[in-house]
Amino acid sequence: MKHIISLAVALLLPVALASGQANLHIQQKFYSTPAPGTTSGTASGGFSESLTYPQTHIMVDISKAGENSFTYALLSDDISSQGNFAYIQLFHEHKFWEEPLFLHAEYRSYGLDSHCLYLGAAYDFFTQHGMIAIEPLLRNDSLFSGNRLPVLRADATSVQLSIVTGHDWGWCNLNSFTDLWSPSRGGGRAGWYSEAWLYFPLNDWLQLGTISCFSWDFVSAAQLTVFLGAKFNL
Repeated sequence: MKHIISLAVALLLPVALASGQANLHIQQKFYSTPAPGTTSGTASGGFSESLTYPQTHIMVDISKAGENSFTYALLSDDISSQGNFAYIQLFHEHKFWEEPLFLHAEYRSYGLDSHCLYLGAAYDFFTQHGMIAIEPLLRNDSLFSGNRLPVLRADATSVQLSIVTGHDWGWCNLNSFTDLWSPSRGGGRAGWYSEAWLYFPLNDWLQLGTISCFSWDFVSAAQLTVFLGAKFNL
């Protein structure tokens, strides 16, 4: 299954690059709050005490907007002395009416070992400088779990609310998302995960900024990690 996914990504990337907007992101961890069992976070040397090894994200994101649809792909590799961790996110939204209400289908892979499928809707609110999308979704994290063929277990299904924002003021742009999901009957925990990407354009092809990541499972201590990043318009 890992090889199939990797091959599909390799085949789809050239098509997406030829028809959509693509960006390369390089992000270096700068600060993190302490993990459970530690006492303090630090920005000393650019790294945190809770994760004492250097951590770099290299990402490519691709987006294509149509009159009634939006497609997005994110390929990420987390590089550290602890090894590499790959992440893939693919989603497509489509509407068949005038209202900005889209049908939403999404796939996420964590380390190519954990796979989540999302189905639901997205309603877009437009502002002067951007948009806000509200997405009620059904989430299932049992796809391919222990099997070579797609299998979805009912007890691995939970409800998720996602809030996605994107704003551009010219001198800076801010994009964010927040995922809040319920526990599943199979024992999966509830969770909260957010990211905010703040970038300042230097020219037409380079932007510099910060990326803030927040996570909390409502049981252990919440975690906040900040990266310094560069974004290249491909």
